Amino acid sequence: MLLSSVLAPIAEGLLSTWTVDATFGQWFGYEALAGLAIGMGLQQPVMAVQTVLSIDDVPIASSLVVFMQTLGASVFLAVSQAVFSNRLITNLETQLAGADLDMKPTDLLQTGATGIYSRLPPQLQRPVLEAFNNAITRVYIVSICASSLTILGSLAMEWRSVKKTGKTEQRRDD
Repeated sequence: MLLSSVLAPIAEGLLSTWTVDATFGQWFGYEALAGLAIGMGLQQPVMAVQTVLSIDDVPIASSLVVFMQTLGASVFLAVSQAVFSNRLITNLETQLAGADLDMKPTDLLQTGATGIYSRLPPQLQRPVLEAFNNAITRVYIVSICASSLTILGSLAMEWRSVKKTGKTEQRRDD
């Protein structure tokens, strides 16, 4: 868990450095590192609960861990959406301040990144893509903050081996 708590903010920090001209190696490598780091941190708390607690407490604690992971993801998804929307509208208003358009920046928010090319003249496509990029990279700041806080739980977790102590009897069905 500790490795995940260290690698995830680093990977998300790398993701926040993306530009419109990011190379394949940058976006693939940074996403792979982030996925690896986050993936390591999702299952380990459930295993830790099974190792540290008594057998009677494991079902409740495991469901509580999964519930909190799901709740945290839901809350921060809403926070990230708000950050993205607000930052994008602000960026679009700045980028398109002098442009003669028949639509408002909020209309582009409904269009989505893939529909930009059909709705904008070519000279405005790059500034709008940069506005989208800036909004997306600001969302990673939220991820960096949230994943950085996981270090507190990782450091507070009791360290125990997952190996069984003593000999266990194997059962054979003949």
